[in-house]
Amino acid sequence: ATPDQPEPLTGGPCPCCHETQMHTPVGSQQNAGLQFCCGKAVCHGCLIKVSLGPRLQRDRCPLCGEDTSDTSDTNLIRQLKRHAHPGGAPTCLYNLAAYYDHG
Repeated sequence: ATPDQPEPLTGGPCPCCHETQMHTPVGSQQNAGLQFCCGKAVCHGCLIKVSLGPRLQRDRCPLCGEDTSDTSDTNLIRQLKRHAHPGGAPTCLYNLAAYYDHG
């Protein structure tokens, strides 16, 4: 990693399609997003497929199966707290800290 190209938070293939090599840092090469419920990354192509699918499919995380229909701050924080612990998903801890930092 260099200052111009930060180390990706996640690498490797998308766990849904197993084809796209994911790059999560924000920037011109970003092609994956993090799920709030489990802190895992999914490529943008799979996120789009899920979002355009049937409502029952849209309201579930494609990785952990968590109900994602409630997008309130209270629910997102509850989901993050479940995985923000030593040994849990580091992205959940980061996102939870951001919620508290921005109050």
